[in-house]
Amino acid sequence: MAEGEDNVEFYLRYYVGHKGKFGHEFLEFEFRPDGKLRYANNSNYKNDTMIRKEVFLTPAVIKECRRIVADSEATADFKFDRIFIIRVWYGGILLGVFYGADNEGR
Repeated sequence: MAEGEDNVEFYLRYYVGHKGKFGHEFLEFEFRPDGKLRYANNSNYKNDTMIRKEVFLTPAVIKECRRIVADSEATADFKFDRIFIIRVWYGGILLGVFYGADNEGR
């Protein structure tokens, strides 16, 4: 991460899921620019219900998440203001990463 990026807004959303025998099952988490982490896990296996949690993270944790994404080079072939989708055999994976304030499409 370059210097001066600490004040730039950061948004990350990760989703993986599929529709199968037990309906629409998925795991999703989202890091929002205001520091909120949102988590959802839906599985109908044995009639489970959806789990939803929200917490606020410290700026240090958000900074570490940004560093992990930057170091992973997961977005190396894409502009940071784009969403890219990787499809798998029976479902989908979505990773969206935004840097900066111009994130109207999220």
